[in-house]
Amino acid sequence: MSGSYDLLRNTWIYMDIRQEVVEEIQQRQLTTQRHVLLAIVQARFPRAERMAKRVIERVTNPERLQEMVMRVGMARTEREARLGMSDQARVVESE
Repeated sequence: MSGSYDLLRNTWIYMDIRQEVVEEIQQRQLTTQRHVLLAIVQARFPRAERMAKRVIERVTNPERLQEMVMRVGMARTEREARLGMSDQARVVESE
């Protein structure tokens, strides 16, 4: 059975489906992280919501978005939250 599976793994169709699954998982991660970040901003820093929405849509890298979630989540003030979002937005623009 294992030999048959190894043969299947080397086919183009398997690799194509695998790539689609990976991309779908990344999109789900992005969607989840966007919702989490927006919820944090709405609960703690509602005046920064407009900025958050603008920045959230530009970030397509799950790791960058996760970093933003952590920075905004740990922010003690609205200014720190805005700085965390703008720092990540600058990194995204430079990539």
